[in-house]
Amino acid sequence: MRRGDDGASRINSPQILGGLSAAALSNAYFPAQDRGANLVFVDGLGDLGGNMVDNLTREFLLSRITTRAKR
Repeated sequence: MRRGDDGASRINSPQILGGLSAAALSNAYFPAQDRGANLVFVDGLGDLGGNMVDNLTREFLLSRITTRAKR
């Protein structure tokens, strides 16, 4: 989720589609017998999960240890 200019929460579709697009592109580098939609979705969801962990770490862990964060 992301916050739009109007303050409303929205689905972060560019980040989701970007991860799936990168996974689809990397699919071309695998051997023909290993390619497929399953690989694209597993890699795309892995990218999404990594971004979620990164955002949660920044929001809850790093804000407590930095001196510049305002609470």
